[in-house]
Amino acid sequence: MKAPGVATNLTIFLLFFGAATLDAMVSGHWLRVAGWLVLALFFLGAGIMARRKRE
Repeated sequence: MKAPGVATNLTIFLLFFGAATLDAMVSGHWLRVAGWLVLALFFLGAGIMARRKRE
């Protein structure tokens, strides 16, 4: 089975973390906003490293 492309991974990433971050911003939970952004950066970095390792 072929691995999903970068566009698919990026779309899922933006939808999930974008929605969670916007929800936290609208509700005024700034600690949650920071937490979601840190978590998003962690997953983004892990995805980039995994892709480099495969190539």
